[in-house]
Amino acid sequence: MTIVAIISTIILIFAGLNWMLVGFFNWNMVSAMFGNSFFAIITYITVGLAAAFMIYYLVMQLVHAKAKSKKRTPAKKATTSQS
Repeated sequence: MTIVAIISTIILIFAGLNWMLVGFFNWNMVSAMFGNSFFAIITYITVGLAAAFMIYYLVMQLVHAKAKSKKRTPAKKATTSQS
């Protein structure tokens, strides 16, 4: 896992916890910390970029895993009939 993927994962965990707080207690941690400021907007943009990166990262991991599994599949040997 790359450092960017680790940072994106951490950001998305905090974002998920923030949404849990909004759902359970109707309290937004980002708004409580930054209000309706430039920093709140930057925070939301950062979360969106982290999510977009993780979509890309997961798709690339799936493509890589699929290509790797195709390489491991042994080739079928041609059979010759002897009559």
